Amino acid sequence: MRRCYFDTSAAVKLLRDEPYSDDVERWVKDPAVDAISSSLLETELRRAATSWRIDQERATETLGNFNLYEHPDWEFKAAGLMPGRFLRSLDALHVAAALRVQADVLITYDRRMAEAAQKMGLPVVQPGVDADASVVPSVIG
Repeated sequence: MRRCYFDTSAAVKLLRDEPYSDDVERWVKDPAVDAISSSLLETELRRAATSWRIDQERATETLGNFNLYEHPDWEFKAAGLMPGRFLRSLDALHVAAALRVQADVLITYDRRMAEAAQKMGLPVVQPGVDADASVVPSVIG
């Protein structure tokens, strides 16, 4: 089983129909994938649901696809010190969390987050965008 850390830009594709929603769902539902994220996902996903007038029950259902990890206090400092002049704070926190839980890959559609993760040695996949991302094991196996 591979530990795949999903950031909010990927998880929202399960909340509403967007480009690559089917691709993300295929990854999340794949038995070879341990779909993980951090507790930050709950806040961001629920705020997105509110913004888009999507029922919170749907947000709860979407969150049920992920094993969520808490952020230890020291991780906030680590995220704050992460390289990348234009990396946003919460995106840095996602990358720091993915590194801490030793994710095999980060699933994101955010360019700045992807660049930061790759600089830190964490592989990045965009299901549906990356040609090799149609089947999970071929990408990270």
